[in-house]
Amino acid sequence: MNNQERIEKIYQLYEQKMYWIAYSILGDVSDAEDAVQDAFLKVVRLVHKLEDPASDRTKRFVIRTIQSAAIDRYRKKKKDRENRSDQDVESVDISVPSHEDLLGEIQDIQILLQKLPEAEREVIELHMIRGMSFEEISGEKKASLAAVRKRYERGMKQLRMLAGEES
Repeated sequence: MNNQERIEKIYQLYEQKMYWIAYSILGDVSDAEDAVQDAFLKVVRLVHKLEDPASDRTKRFVIRTIQSAAIDRYRKKKKDRENRSDQDVESVDISVPSHEDLLGEIQDIQILLQKLPEAEREVIELHMIRGMSFEEISGEKKASLAAVRKRYERGMKQLRMLAGEES
């Protein structure tokens, strides 16, 4: 596999997961997209050193890279806001959630997931938590790709509704 094919495969496998990780750290669509771009550029520069794109080692590298890019972007934005605050501009309080807060959010998500029908819950867990592609889930669950995507879409819609009710 040449480097171009390796880059395309990495993008295909990890682009959505990279975006989701960046968005969960930054909470902003535009910033998350920028962080994914930054991280992917780093991956492209080092692609010749990576193993098989689907290997656990490559996946860990990609995840660490996007986490670092998102955290760097977060810190830069925080520093920019602090600088503006020093110039008598409205101060914005940005706080990183504590470990306990994050655990609480994870528990809340797990509770919401348990309220979903099993088929939708399984697809969301396989895709979002285990990082499986819809194609992989389709093969594992012996369901059509369209059915897997629809279960994911329905499940996410139900999660958003449940989360709205809980708020």
